[in-house]
Amino acid sequence: MSTVAKSNPAAAAIDGNSSTFWHSAYSGDAPAPLPHRLIIDMKALSAVTSLTYLPRQDKPNGRIGRFSLQLSANGQDWDEVASGTLADDATLKQVDFQRTLARYVRLIAVTEDRGPWSSAGEINLLGGPNPSLPRDAWSSQWTARRPRLAMRPLAPMQLTVTFPASGTPALPGILQTSRRTPTPSRSTRAILKRSRA
Repeated sequence: MSTVAKSNPAAAAIDGNSSTFWHSAYSGDAPAPLPHRLIIDMKALSAVTSLTYLPRQDKPNGRIGRFSLQLSANGQDWDEVASGTLADDATLKQVDFQRTLARYVRLIAVTEDRGPWSSAGEINLLGGPNPSLPRDAWSSQWTARRPRLAMRPLAPMQLTVTFPASGTPALPGILQTSRRTPTPSRSTRAILKRSRA
């Protein structure tokens, strides 16, 4: 299942153009379920102190609500540096956190008020004395949580047992019973005898 709308790739969130935007998949198969994760690779370690998020400017669809922001130096070990809820409007948002040396930034969109979508008009990272980090070599990718398989209750099991007629050979796998009345054991006869006394 695609996690990115074909005309709105993740790269559009870091292209420096606010008229383009990234949007999670919304057509074809079922929309990619939340949470959505946007990962930015800065290609080198940088001191980061803030992230700015500009929602798409033409429509409110996909505005990130509750979020988690994580940083990593190697793309494997992640530390959360900020979390919260962004205002549901088209203005530029800035998330500040303690200065951290990182190469990878992961923005996790947890909620959206209109549906299971996420979008971003522009995302930028700030840090150091010169707040705007160069992003010529940056790359980005988007992933979504895989949907859980729906667990359907099993229908009640019914077992039909067929007894072969007398003299008919039993088929393999068919339960057979003896027409002979079982003879009680000696201990069973003693118990029955005492109960009748």
